[in-house]
Amino acid sequence: MGQKTHPFGFRVGITEAHKSRWFAPKALFGELLVEDYKIRKYVDKRLNRTPPFAAVSDIIIERTREELTVIVRSARPGQVVGLKGQEVERLTSDLQAMTGRKVVIKIVEIKNPDIDAKLIGE
Repeated sequence: MGQKTHPFGFRVGITEAHKSRWFAPKALFGELLVEDYKIRKYVDKRLNRTPPFAAVSDIIIERTREELTVIVRSARPGQVVGLKGQEVERLTSDLQAMTGRKVVIKIVEIKNPDIDAKLIGE
């Protein structure tokens, strides 16, 4: 039986970028990793699993000392923003309460959703 390698893990650093972009000392690493997982789970549940079904394909997290940036790649960015930006503001306030840091959400539109594997799979 052969040894199988996860396709994304095999490509990280060569053709694919990391899903999280931050550095932490050894003592904080585990805590921040769990926080990243919770953020991804919450954003996916909020935007993909319940209305408005925003077709989010990727969630990238960047951290600095005092700020947390969440980049959301979506096929329907208007659904993420909501009317007059209400959805983004609500999501930002929820993430700030969850993490205790200043949160900035950036939304990137996927121009051609027909070639995104995650969106096709869902």
